[in-house]
Amino acid sequence: SGTFKVEYIHSIFPGPRILQKAVHPVLCMTLLHKKLKRFDVVYSRNIAAIISALAAGIPAMYDTYRPWPEQYHHVLTPLFKVMFSHPRFLGAALHSEYARDAYLKIGVQPEQTIVAHNGFNPLNFEPRLSKKDARSRLGLSLDRPMALYSGRMDPEKGIDSLLDLAEGSPECDFV
Repeated sequence: SGTFKVEYIHSIFPGPRILQKAVHPVLCMTLLHKKLKRFDVVYSRNIAAIISALAAGIPAMYDTYRPWPEQYHHVLTPLFKVMFSHPRFLGAALHSEYARDAYLKIGVQPEQTIVAHNGFNPLNFEPRLSKKDARSRLGLSLDRPMALYSGRMDPEKGIDSLLDLAEGSPECDFV
């Protein structure tokens, strides 16, 4: 809440996600350039969107849960050094000390980062259910061991390993 308005710019590029990440900021800078000029700040997880905003003269804040400089050091470190040294760059919100350390190791100043752990609103989990009631509502076994995975499921995340584990553990329910 606050005295500001949040607007989302959704991708108009219908291609694969990896291409959307590259094409969307370019489209923003060309097709939506006048609309972008209305913004006081751009807050994004997309590196190209941050670079595009800075190039358009708009202050920008970066958000990520990835330790990108550690994962793609040779490719991204020069880009991050330019981005973090830009006068309109406001800083980065990172989900963990682990991610933050990856940026500090390449010379990012600590005051340019903030660790903002992912959170939840406990009110969304009211009324609290017992394990038995929760499983009953979901139609799950009340007495079998259960393994639960929450997150994006694709080959990059190792879904094949989870499926192999499930196949080799018939005594356990996998959700």
